[in-house]
Amino acid sequence: MHKNKYLIICTLIACVLLFFIGVTSIEKEGPSVNRSQYSDHLGLGEVDVPEGVSTYGIFVSQDETKDMDGKSILLNDISKPLFITCNHKGEKSEISISLYYDFIQIPFKINKSEKSIYTYKTIINDNEEIRLPIYLENIKKDALIHKLLISVTTDTDVHNTPREYLTNNSVLTHVCEIKYCKDSKELFTLPIKASVAQKKYVCEGVVSLVLNTDYENNRLKQEKIPELPLSTYKVSKNDQFEMMYNITGMEGVSSALLIISVGDKQAKIDGENYKFFDIKEGETINGKINVLSPEEPGSYEVIGYVVFNPNDLVEQLQGLRIETSFRFTMEVV
Repeated sequence: MHKNKYLIICTLIACVLLFFIGVTSIEKEGPSVNRSQYSDHLGLGEVDVPEGVSTYGIFVSQDETKDMDGKSILLNDISKPLFITCNHKGEKSEISISLYYDFIQIPFKINKSEKSIYTYKTIINDNEEIRLPIYLENIKKDALIHKLLISVTTDTDVHNTPREYLTNNSVLTHVCEIKYCKDSKELFTLPIKASVAQKKYVCEGVVSLVLNTDYENNRLKQEKIPELPLSTYKVSKNDQFEMMYNITGMEGVSSALLIISVGDKQAKIDGENYKFFDIKEGETINGKINVLSPEEPGSYEVIGYVVFNPNDLVEQLQGLRIETSFRFTMEVV
């Protein structure tokens, strides 16, 4: 009974947010940020959005007048911007945009003369789209093929969500590849070895990533399903917060990369930027991890990302399979 309810909730939530493809306040927009009427980038025609439902799309290009062709970008001149477009239908929402270069969060600029930021926050209205010229920071040209993960979190100003409304569909992601010369062939690979999962379970019909505090795995043992997290955890500032990861392999996967963000900022997991695991289809790997809480008191949304087969070449796939966890609030006191 509980398991079916869990799956129904996940299905309903998925219908609420449809995916078509560090700052603490909203940044002041410069003249380069373009706002316009919602446009149909995918050629789907007029889409009726029921009341209470929101849809978002992410599109990338090197040309501000059109979307990217294919899944890779040839960045001959790193001083020139990439253009990220996000469109939206539904109630007005505060969104945040973050970038991960080879799965490590990097700073960027919206306007070349502005300060570097790790997260750009703004309000997006119903039937609106925004186009941002993004200048990447802390990157160097080489002969490798790199990955750029773009993350858009919706409703970033909402905290302490009641537990029955926890969602794992409030984040949209898009991954493309960046190369600096046409004959680049060698793909960037993760510089760490796979960690050994502490425990393994066999679960059916569960979501790909759950972060929780069920340290004894009671629900996993009894019902073969990970427990949902609480909606809010009170944590002391600059303190270690222990949680459990539960990653379930999808069809055709052999590895999984875990990233955790706290308040739109990539958090160190056991002192590392991310965790990397070997995994099999249908297998749920499980174990304890620690992240460091922020130094400043306040409410921070905690979101996990699992990237399956992160070393695969995006250009040869429909896209890397990325799932996010049920977000919860870390209340730092």
